[in-house]
Amino acid sequence: MELRQVRCFVAVAEELHFRRAAERLAMAQAALSHQVRLLEEEMGCALLFRTTRQVSLTAAGIAFLAEGRRLLEQAEQVLRVTRAAAGAGGSLRIGGIDQALVAVLPPVLARLHAETPELRITLTEGSSSEQEADLVRHRIDLAFLRPPVSDDGLACTRLFDEPFVAAVPEGLAAEAGSLPSWSWLAGQPLIGYPRHSRPLLHDLTMRQFAARGCRPQPVQEVTEKLTMLQLVGQGIGIALVPRWLARFAMPGVAFRPLPEAAALLSFGMAWRRGDPSPALAAVRDAVLWHRPAA
Repeated sequence: MELRQVRCFVAVAEELHFRRAAERLAMAQAALSHQVRLLEEEMGCALLFRTTRQVSLTAAGIAFLAEGRRLLEQAEQVLRVTRAAAGAGGSLRIGGIDQALVAVLPPVLARLHAETPELRITLTEGSSSEQEADLVRHRIDLAFLRPPVSDDGLACTRLFDEPFVAAVPEGLAAEAGSLPSWSWLAGQPLIGYPRHSRPLLHDLTMRQFAARGCRPQPVQEVTEKLTMLQLVGQGIGIALVPRWLARFAMPGVAFRPLPEAAALLSFGMAWRRGDPSPALAAVRDAVLWHRPAA
């Protein structure tokens, strides 16, 4: 039995709704259902009644819910006690790409601040290649970047993958439809990424069009994604951006999923192998605890 399975069951049991529970845990509904079924198989009994209209707890599910909550609380306590014993105070220098600083780290840092207020963390933003170089040169202690890393002295853990979405001007949202075709996207002016400064994003964008036999119409290249979305909002063109940006409302911008299995972007964290820092271990543990179950 794994903690992620318990976490999934408790979310469903409290929400009594698989979609809401999946949204709460920031994971796919199918993956959530799979984790609950694995738990039921290991327990040897059904924990939930499922119909097309509702979800309810079996007698075993009611009993397990109380114990599952207690188990999750105990796991949290284990982390707190271990960090305290290891002296998880001190300082840590963290580097991150924009996604890390805006969408991934804030809840992690809030939890760390509440549990270990003596831990001092400094944050810097940089590209994946810049962070890898900073790790090697001991300028930062932990990096949040796009895997993989190339230096053998670094360890790297992939945390999750996410797709691209299309950012289109609101004036074209109806024309684009709920799932714009690649031919429609290729027929629009494209705001893209310069290859010299954003090689991964540039190549993935171009590759997605080429794989469908389409040729995009570049009209502008920009390095920063916020600038890109501002230009989309002004009606200058469309853009393909990582899905995390769709969380934020941008004036004049509509987000649409991409058809067919679009390319995925990996997100992970890296550090120097053998680094004994308790603060580093504490932050890594907190990040893994918040990672969505896959």
